Amino acid sequence: ASGEFHHISSSGDAPKELMSIIESLYDSEGEYLFVLQQYNVSKLNVFNDKYDFVGSINLSDALAGYFPAPYESHLRIKKLKKDFYKVFIALNSTTYNRYEKNYYAGFSLAELTVDIKKSTVEDVQLRLPFSDNQFIQQALSDNEKFWKVPTPYFDIGADEYYVYYDFNKALNVYGQDWNLKRIYPMKFIASPYRRSTSFRFIENTEDMLVEESRIKFSSGSLLSLSLGSRYVYMIYHKPIAPELIPNDFNQIRKSVQSRKVLHVIDLETGEQF
Repeated sequence: ASGEFHHISSSGDAPKELMSIIESLYDSEGEYLFVLQQYNVSKLNVFNDKYDFVGSINLSDALAGYFPAPYESHLRIKKLKKDFYKVFIALNSTTYNRYEKNYYAGFSLAELTVDIKKSTVEDVQLRLPFSDNQFIQQALSDNEKFWKVPTPYFDIGADEYYVYYDFNKALNVYGQDWNLKRIYPMKFIASPYRRSTSFRFIENTEDMLVEESRIKFSSGSLLSLSLGSRYVYMIYHKPIAPELIPNDFNQIRKSVQSRKVLHVIDLETGEQF
């Protein structure tokens, strides 16, 4: 088999729902199949092209203070040489929730070098600190959180990285040295609704889910990002008026039906459609 697989299973949204341990699959050049497992310990399980188990790489020790973000487009793998791979993973903090200002003192993405034969992480580089992002810094200053999640959607090309955050509604393109090369401001998300909340510690999980759902559906949050040979394909929620979104999470799950829209960026011309 070859190609990519996403969302074979995923964690539950509601409180006390069972979390799946399988979050993402990625098949690199038909040589290995990678399964990112997130549970008490985050692991990268590796299978060969016959789907025989090869080994398991512990990521929790390498990502101390963080855990992989369980969303589509948040895992990419790039071959360096035989049995050595770069693993790119979007991050969440194990210490703070995303409503706390201290969350944004950290990083949003990890770049790991793994040795398949030894089942080890050989190197870890934390990338894209929130402290470098002007949108985050302004939001912290204004005490206004207007996004659902701060973790990036991304994909990788031969020598560039394509990164999107919901809080700045733009596709950022980085070179191999992670210096910003160009920006494509999104023309598709022009939501007339701006819903936000303050930064603070939220103890009640359901309260957090309600707030995040209302922000997600009213602001036009991204669902997935995929890089083609010339185009970047993005799927997002078409914004819904806030008054149509209930204040109860169970009612949101039952009654809110968002329209999912495809957006495409032509990387050669910059045209968006």
